[in-house]
Order: sequence, then C-alpha cells, then structure tokens
Amino acid sequence: MKNNLIKFLIPIFCLLLFSSCSYADTEEDVVVITNVPYTASLARTSTSAPVTVDPMTGVHSGLSTVFTLQSNGGDDHFDYIIKSYIDIDGGRVSAYGDDGRLLFAHTTNPPTAAAVSNAKTGTISNKNVFAYPTDIARGGTRPEFKVNYKDYGNCYAIFLDGLVSGTVTHQVSGTPCSNTYEMSVDEAGTYKSTIEFTIVAK
Repeated sequence: MKNNLIKFLIPIFCLLLFSSCSYADTEEDVVVITNVPYTASLARTSTSAPVTVDPMTGVHSGLSTVFTLQSNGGDDHFDYIIKSYIDIDGGRVSAYGDDGRLLFAHTTNPPTAAAVSNAKTGTISNKNVFAYPTDIARGGTRPEFKVNYKDYGNCYAIFLDGLVSGTVTHQVSGTPCSNTYEMSVDEAGTYKSTIEFTIVAK
C-alpha cells in the first residue's frame, strides 16, 4: 500500500512541475508604422465689415479681418495666399493694385476695365471704383505682397517660417488712395471688394 501511494504521488508531482514550466513569459518587439498626412486649417475669427464712407472725403473707420492659421506642413508643403477680386462691367478682376491697395467697385453699376486700371495706379478717371491702402499684421507670420505671384496674380503670400500656428490680420486703411475717390464722379450705393484666404498644397 505504501509503495502504491509513492508511485501515485510521483506522477502528480511531475505533472505539477511540468505544468508550471508551460506558463513561461514570452516577449516580442512590435514595430508600428503609421503615416500622418500634412494638413492645414484656417478660421476667420473676427471681421469689422461693412462700414459707411463719408461721401465728402471717402474716409471710413477702417476694415479688418482676423484669421487663425494652423499647419503641420509649413511653407514646404503649402502656399498660404490672400487674393482678392471685384466685379466689373464684363467680368471679374483682381482687386489689388501693384502697391497692395485694395479696390472697391460699385455693385449695381460696376466700373469699366479702364476705370479699374486707372484706380490701380491712382490715375484720374476711375468712375465707380476707388482704393484704400492695405497691410497685414504679422501675428507670428511673415506676410509679403507679391505682384503676379505664381498663378495667383497680385496677392499677399503668408509664410509661417517654421511655426505651426499664427494669426493673420488683413487691414484696410480708412483713407482712400490719392485720385481714386471723387464725390462728383463715384455714384452713391454699395461698393464691394472680396478677399479670399486660400491654402493650396504644393
């Protein structure tokens, strides 16, 4: 009986021993590769339009629009462009002059192409279109006014210079450019200029 008990316990002990060995830890390195795409976002955070113009002088209180820009692609992967347009008799043209001035055109009786060309340079005879100086407040970005830049024409190019975010404030002066506003020539009504802030992947 004693011998039979020992013979019975030995296999149980061995079984427990072997069972404990079967639970050994295993460790493997896992490498996960993922692609994060380049992206950029833009939001308009405030604007001060519209305003009323003094009919005697063309002066108004000033206009401004503030944009917030974010990007993980920077200047290497995106163009950040502020362009503009006005509607004229027979079409649509850029609203920026070669010096960065912004033109406003009568919405009911739009100006001719010749009047717009004169307003862009400050030459008289520019009925129903007048211009104001513009500027871009930096807000961490680097704006540059460009003439006939790439496919955008006259525009502001915005550079982040390594930043991932910044603000861009497009400002329009309240005093018209010389020889562009004439009370006796420019008709009463609504004058409009549209600016577009676009982000284009390179």
